[in-house]
Amino acid sequence: MTTYKAWMNGLAAINVTGVVKNCGTDAPQSFADPQLPLMWVRFPRGEQAPLSMEGGANIGKELRAEVVVIVAPILKGHHSDRVDEVLTMMDNLATALTANDVGISKNSFSIRPYMIQEEGSNVGYAVVGAEVWATG
Repeated sequence: MTTYKAWMNGLAAINVTGVVKNCGTDAPQSFADPQLPLMWVRFPRGEQAPLSMEGGANIGKELRAEVVVIVAPILKGHHSDRVDEVLTMMDNLATALTANDVGISKNSFSIRPYMIQEEGSNVGYAVVGAEVWATG
């Protein structure tokens, strides 16, 4: 059975084309534009299936985590400037997740773009997030 630590470390080790800096499982405290795109894995969680009292197969636990890629800075109101970069990163992340199997079962995932805003700044960042799950 896969541990949460092994699950997180496995996801953090994926090679995503175009990512300049991989922070592993440590969210960056700060970053600079030359480090972008920047990736890390966060929010591990899981669910345990009922254990069989009759000695049957243990289905295992469902493991979940989020892979986050900060793609590029965007000026407030100009999100369309980064559409191609975001779509390319979505494709690159999907390719990396499809090719990698860090759980006992094949990864499943859901990818979405969003924006984060620096507090008190006109600069935001285009982000691609993928919720990933597998049985381990």
